Amino acid sequence: MIVIDSNIWNYYFDETTKENKFIIKALDKSVKKEEIAINTVILIKVSHYLVKRLGPKEGKSKIEKIPRIAYEDS
Repeated sequence: MIVIDSNIWNYYFDETTKENKFIIKALDKSVKKEEIAINTVILIKVSHYLVKRLGPKEGKSKIEKIPRIAYEDS
C-alpha cells in the first residue's frame, strides 16, 4: 500500500502544470500495482487546490474521481 502526496494528486488533475504528463504515467502505473491509501488531510488539501485553480465545478468533478482511482482494482 502506498500513500500519494497531495502535490502528486494536484499535478495529476491539473493539466496546466508542466508535471502533469509525467505524473499521469507514473500514477496510473502505480495504481495498477499497489493499493492506494489517502487520508483526510490529503483529500482536503487537494480539494482546496483544485477548486482554487480550476474553479468549483471542474474542481469538484476531479475531486470525486479520487476515491474511484484509489479503489479501482481493490
